[in-house]
Formats: sequence, structure tokens, C-alpha cells
Amino acid sequence: MSISESAGQTLNVSSTDITFTLHVCNAGGAAGAAFTVTDDWSSAAPEDSWVFNGPYFLGNPVPSISSIGVSGGTNSVTFNINPMPGGFNGCVDIPCYLTMLTGTPGKCAWHNDAYISYGAMLLSPQPLLFQMFASRRHLP
Repeated sequence: MSISESAGQTLNVSSTDITFTLHVCNAGGAAGAAFTVTDDWSSAAPEDSWVFNGPYFLGNPVPSISSIGVSGGTNSVTFNINPMPGGFNGCVDIPCYLTMLTGTPGKCAWHNDAYISYGAMLLSPQPLLFQMFASRRHLP
């Protein structure tokens, strides 16, 4: 399994709304058990706090997934992915919409980390860095 993130804008973000996509793929054998994708943007705190603003449920987003449910919402979210009886193989895009809960647009830089948990396996990509105007802190 693999995961990557993409966003339409990661530099000079001045809005109180951010949209990005988690791209989850399984090119190995079909994953027959449910798995989770967790996305964590808590590095924005304490300067900014963002809340997940949907979508909260995706029914049958691709032929090999029956549904994707959501739990959490402030500074992180977990997607519970339920494969069809034949298992998940292929790719699925999970859209993410965040809305600023507290803070000031354009005041800090933060990174967004996503990872997959499948049984004992934990996969994590390089973080997606959001660079707001006039960064107040340096991120590695």
C-alpha cells in the first residue's frame, strides 16, 4: 500500500479554507480487511487550528471499496476504509476540506502528515507542507 498527498495550493495560502487530496493505492494482493488512513495537521497549533469539513462519508468511491467513514475532525481525522468482499486493489482519492477554526490566515507554516494502518503495517509518506504568508516558525 502507498499514500501520497496533493494540494492545489501549498504556498502563500491566505484563505480560511484548504482543499487537498489523499491518494491511497494498493498494488499488491487485494486487502481484504478494513484499514485506516489518518491525516494529522496538528503541527499548525497553537498558531492555527483547523477542523475537517468533509466529506464525512463516501459510499462505494471505487469498485473495490464499499465505504469510507470518518472520525475525528479538529487537527486530525481518521478515515475508516471498508473493502468489498473481494478486497481492495487499485487506488482511491479521498478529498479533504479544512476550515480554519482559530488563528489568522497567512501567519504560519505547518505540515500535514498522513499514514495508513493495515494490521501491523504502518505506512507514512513525506509530509505535505503548507506555507502561509509571513511564516512565524521554521519547520524541518
